[in-house]
Amino acid sequence: MNIGIDIDDTITNTYETLLTIISMKYGLNHKKLISKKLKYEEVYSKLDDFDLYKRDLFYMMAKSVTLKENVVEVINKLKNNGNNIVFITA
Repeated sequence: MNIGIDIDDTITNTYETLLTIISMKYGLNHKKLISKKLKYEEVYSKLDDFDLYKRDLFYMMAKSVTLKENVVEVINKLKNNGNNIVFITA
């Protein structure tokens, strides 16, 4: 069986990692930002110069994002059961 798995926020902690980086860059309160549970677009729209730094912020995020708990074990089990795993991302 072919199984497609999205990367961002499915097997990684993308949202939390990106908000941590944005909090540090813009001097925002991280806990408050997380608690608002804003959509990505809502976060970006509140940052006037986000487009200037978007590439750098995403690069930093990609280098430091962590996997969600048990991801490796689950994917290995799927693969060992004969499945073809395809990772999907923007």
